[in-house]
Amino acid sequence: MEGSMIAGKIFVRELFQSDASVWDQFVDSSTNGTIFHEMKFLGYHEPRKFDLRFLTFYEGRNRIIALLPFELKDGILKSPVGASYGGLVLSQMSLQKTYQVVLALLGWAAENGVRKIRFTYAPLIYTDRMAQDLDFVLLYCGFQNTHNLFSSVIDLVWFSQGDSFQKVSPSGRRAIKKSLMEDVQIQETGDLDSYYPILERNKLKFGVKPAHQLNEMKELQKRYPDQIKLFGAFCQENLIAGVWTMKCNSRVALAFYIASDPDFNLVRPVNRLLFEIARKFSQEGMQYLDLGVSMNTSSDNPIEPSWSLVSFKEIAGSKGFLRPSYEKSFIG
Repeated sequence: MEGSMIAGKIFVRELFQSDASVWDQFVDSSTNGTIFHEMKFLGYHEPRKFDLRFLTFYEGRNRIIALLPFELKDGILKSPVGASYGGLVLSQMSLQKTYQVVLALLGWAAENGVRKIRFTYAPLIYTDRMAQDLDFVLLYCGFQNTHNLFSSVIDLVWFSQGDSFQKVSPSGRRAIKKSLMEDVQIQETGDLDSYYPILERNKLKFGVKPAHQLNEMKELQKRYPDQIKLFGAFCQENLIAGVWTMKCNSRVALAFYIASDPDFNLVRPVNRLLFEIARKFSQEGMQYLDLGVSMNTSSDNPIEPSWSLVSFKEIAGSKGFLRPSYEKSFIG
């Protein structure tokens, strides 16, 4: 598609799946991109499930400085679609240039009949400079911060300093010792077939289903064998708990699913898993382990926390960060 020139020297045009290598290389080198922005990741969906589109922002005609994966449906531009995080992905740039990119997006939206834009971003830890330039520009341009979900995060740099065992709360240390006494073994495993029923059973407690089907999890691990892995807790060679992890970028790993067989809760496999995974990722140079949001899915209030889940993650040494969502409506 021929690009249009908007906001001074910034061109906006769409790319397609055939441009995946160019797109994904930019995500990898960006200041705030994640695995969830990559065409390689988004391509695991069935072709008809979402109408995924890929908008690219150029300075001049050749240099990509930003991109946006999105779906435009019934006048609503939404990002992410079929992923956890979305929104604009940026190269390192000044506040003024960030402003020009957002203006370019708003100009493209006006030309293409967009009535509303909805973004959900990753927590601040996913940015390479811990900067909030983009948040400021969105607010300045009339976006509303509609809500923020609470995400529990372990600072792996802090965790790796000194005795990592002492960074866990006293109750967490007791739980880890219990798992050691019960000879619980922790290891990477490819046994998604045994893990998925445990995951389904855990989700059923909250009246929801896993976001991925078993075949989708297998496909994602096939696409990202070095970045997406299942770590399991075993008792007498039987899988009793697991954490499905994603290295989302060079800084942050995400514990996407945390699930355990309730019949084995007394041997504390999840406490041990989170400790061993945090230790492993800290040794590999990762800066943060995101344990995900802890919301009460049965509440009408979208930001109602699950207090027990938050407390459990705090036992592992986590602290809170916000997962922000923004929205802008257009009049007329």
